[in-house]
Amino acid sequence: MIRKVLVLATLPLIATSFISPDTRSAAAQPTRESSCPKNNPSEFVYAYTQNYHVYICGRELPNVYVAIAKKNSRRITLPLHRTKDNYTCVAINQAYPNTYRYVLTPAELRITKNGRTIVSEKATWIMDDF
Repeated sequence: MIRKVLVLATLPLIATSFISPDTRSAAAQPTRESSCPKNNPSEFVYAYTQNYHVYICGRELPNVYVAIAKKNSRRITLPLHRTKDNYTCVAINQAYPNTYRYVLTPAELRITKNGRTIVSEKATWIMDDF
């Protein structure tokens, strides 16, 4: 399995991709097991931020967003919404009366509550063929 590590530094985006598994450093890919649901077992993207582990999962196509808080292991699993940009993953949780929107890009994880940003963290992606 070929994995790609995408490290984003500053704007303008500077991306470094390590395509061959032999060229990756151990620090670039944390030791972990996939947290994809059993009914959507394929992991398309694993990303991590300062406070979260994020998985984009599915079967043939990515269709599930899974986020796990590092601090307390709380987990949320939501369906993905299609976007025009293949590298933007959007999931929406409409927990009345609030709407939470989770947006994962190669640069960041942004979580909004009723349109107001409550989390914005730099993200590092480790991805399969997405």
